[in-house]
Amino acid sequence: MPQIENAIAHDLSLAPFLDEFRAFVLGHMKRMPSLEWTRLRVLSVMGGTAGSGLTASPEEVLRTSFGSPDLRMSDVMNAFEDYAEVIGTINNTPVYYFSGLGYYAWGLSPESSPILDASITHPNSPPGW
Repeated sequence: MPQIENAIAHDLSLAPFLDEFRAFVLGHMKRMPSLEWTRLRVLSVMGGTAGSGLTASPEEVLRTSFGSPDLRMSDVMNAFEDYAEVIGTINNTPVYYFSGLGYYAWGLSPESSPILDASITHPNSPPGW
């Protein structure tokens, strides 16, 4: 997927972990209750934001929302720890889903930057950001 490759072009240290991250996120998205999925997708189109829309599949949402922001996991956890749930581990480090926010994130370590992330509310920010 070219977009994923472009998303990490600035830091290829994350490349070996892309497939695992995508698998955890996609699996979680597909198991999500439909009412929760719909609630988060409604947030993606609020304010007239052009995105993949309410009918986007989990695969499409992951493809369009995947990123590698210059954040540290410790920054994300400091702000949203109360919402964090572990959905898997990669390289002995937790993959997080931030419940109610529709946000996924993983980093090589708490202080490393960038991280891998995806958001069900893309192109809008998750609630509270």
